[in-house]
Amino acid sequence: MLKNMMEKDKNLNVAVIMINYHDYADRFLADCIASLRQVNFSYGKFDIVVVDNDSSYQTRKLIQEIAPEVRIVVNKENIGFGAGNNSAVEAIKELGYDYYLFLNMDVEVESDFINYLVETAQSKSDIGSVQSRIMLFEDKTKINSLGNKIHFLGFGYSGEYKQEYSGQEVSAEIVYPSGCSVLVPSEVFEKIGRFTPEFFMYHDDMELGLKIRLLGLKNYIAFNSVIFHKYEFSRSIAKYYWMERNRLIVWAMIFKFPTLILWWPAWLVMEIGLNIFAIKGGWWREKFKVYKWFLNWENLNDLLNWREKALQLRKVGDREIIRGFSGKIEFQDSDVDNWVVQKIANPIFNIYFQISKFLIFW
Repeated sequence: MLKNMMEKDKNLNVAVIMINYHDYADRFLADCIASLRQVNFSYGKFDIVVVDNDSSYQTRKLIQEIAPEVRIVVNKENIGFGAGNNSAVEAIKELGYDYYLFLNMDVEVESDFINYLVETAQSKSDIGSVQSRIMLFEDKTKINSLGNKIHFLGFGYSGEYKQEYSGQEVSAEIVYPSGCSVLVPSEVFEKIGRFTPEFFMYHDDMELGLKIRLLGLKNYIAFNSVIFHKYEFSRSIAKYYWMERNRLIVWAMIFKFPTLILWWPAWLVMEIGLNIFAIKGGWWREKFKVYKWFLNWENLNDLLNWREKALQLRKVGDREIIRGFSGKIEFQDSDVDNWVVQKIANPIFNIYFQISKFLIFW
């Protein structure tokens, strides 16, 4: 099948876009570029774009030395993941790429990983995005992500994390793709309005996947497209602000008001529990900053504008959007993964979600 499709569809161009910040290039670029140089892309050609978010002159010089073939897009400040990728797309949009492949720099790839991403994209009439099979670099038999999953209150997590990979079909639908390695048709990326720059970090990929679903398109995984991720779970306290704020922004952006009202009691109970965990974990200040953000009128106005843009994309109802969502919290390597969550919260929230899923007909 792959051979026949490649004979039919030649001259497809892919832009591989990677973000550099601080010492990422120093730590990861050489190995990543070495693996990308081994890639055999049979559909056409691919180019590499490195976005430099406010690193030093020495780092930019290092990028040029390690990878003279790449195009560098320089941002004078750290504008984050989504805005950084947007800046790359803006810089190259006139070159007419068929696909954008957003790729983490802390990965090494198999030589045919782009072929299988494009094969899946070309074989689907409802394609919105295609994720690679992301394996852990330290133990290449174990999974980092087989597509990301969403709890109905907005928490995202990697599917099948740390499980042994046992072999799958060629491709499958997923709820939303990991931003570690995801291929998006350029036309789709422009149609959804690119990434929302203000997210800065965390849940940009969730927003991407749900906007794609709003269009009535689907997110897929190509199991034969394999990359190895040098995954590091961040223990930084600062991450909780971005994770919690952006979780609630996505929640408020995407769903219809009846859905939000239906889920409001569960949200309130969850917030009480999260605040207890925040106090216990020492990140209550970050949680307070989230509430403060939502109490700012200018921020609320921005949120209403983002919601209006999402509304303009909508071609399907919430019943379709929540297909594949979960009622269980399944965080890995997380401070909230304990017996209270597993034995008390998960059963209660799962029952609540299953009932709400039955009630949502809109």
